[in-house]
Amino acid sequence: MDEDALAKQAENSNLPLLLLEGHFDKGMAKLTWMNAGDDVVYEVYQSLCNGKKIYKKVGETSKRSFTAKAPDKDKAYKYFVAAYKYMDGDKVYTAKALNVHIAFPGFKQTNAKAVSVESADVTIKKGGKTKIKAMQTAENKKKKIVNHVAALRYVTSDESIATVNKNGVIKARKKGTCTVYVIANNGVRKAVAVKVK
Repeated sequence: MDEDALAKQAENSNLPLLLLEGHFDKGMAKLTWMNAGDDVVYEVYQSLCNGKKIYKKVGETSKRSFTAKAPDKDKAYKYFVAAYKYMDGDKVYTAKALNVHIAFPGFKQTNAKAVSVESADVTIKKGGKTKIKAMQTAENKKKKIVNHVAALRYVTSDESIATVNKNGVIKARKKGTCTVYVIANNGVRKAVAVKVK
């Protein structure tokens, strides 16, 4: 199986999510992500944002960060990370990232600098709903922010406690606490603490 097929297999699998964040810095893409556990290796993939979505593996690391070179500083690139370990001699993927899109300096759009929310702490009764009010600010205020996927994506840390849809509507399922992340195209995010009572 080639690199592109491996990346897409991991990307489309039902695996726990890693939260990945990317920035342009000194001519490179600087990537950081959440820990996926002990004894794992992270594969890093890159794809030109041109609608074709062809991934090329640019490295592996046991760390939670990676610096990737980009061939063209006037383009935007997509990055994807998959974690794996060997179990009984077999390579097994254990987690995957939500892909991120990074605009390089010469590109027509810019990256998100930060994501903010109206309330970072939310309390909901079981069965209730509430909508996150969020916004993002740009690194370069003269350009629009990259929107190669939904402008903001929403992920919950525990769907058994509360779910969140693509519009940022949280639905409380049972008593407990979880975190909902509001994520820009380049992975910059804001956490919302959710308590269901």
